[in-house]
Amino acid sequence: MDMKFLEEIYHARCRSVFVGIESMDQQALSGVDKGYLVKELYEGLKNAVNVGINVETTVMIGMPDDTRDSIRHTTNKIIDLFQNDMLKLVHYFLCIPWRGTEIGNHPEKYGLNIACRNHRNFITAPSVPIASTKYLSAEEVYSLWEEGVVKLCDEVKMKLLFMELQKVLNPKLARED
Repeated sequence: MDMKFLEEIYHARCRSVFVGIESMDQQALSGVDKGYLVKELYEGLKNAVNVGINVETTVMIGMPDDTRDSIRHTTNKIIDLFQNDMLKLVHYFLCIPWRGTEIGNHPEKYGLNIACRNHRNFITAPSVPIASTKYLSAEEVYSLWEEGVVKLCDEVKMKLLFMELQKVLNPKLARED
């Protein structure tokens, strides 16, 4: 998301983009050959916000090289970006090893153990653990995902409460809605 491209799409009336950040941990990104650097993500987000474009994103918890620390690091960095209005909306998913994808077709190559093979559970908010990473069991990944969902939801609630408080303290804001 370089500045020139973002300025061009802004002038073409683009006001939001959807970006697959996936992780804020370089090892996790490199482990699945994402081909970009975390520092490039920060730069692209900063450029988008500076141009006036809102960013929505997806985050994938439980990629093959994820650890307890990398998952918590990603969650905390995503929350920080949301708090600072660098992200307007976050979709926080478990990594699903879909058949037909490199990871789904060759889980052993990535050090994964698929704990659930019922594709009915392969949804954005599964009710069961899906797959391990090289370092965590499927149950541990699932637990960390649930922990992250709660943290993100709490952050959204806090942001909404703050916006309502601003309206009470400054009635002019309430009329602008």
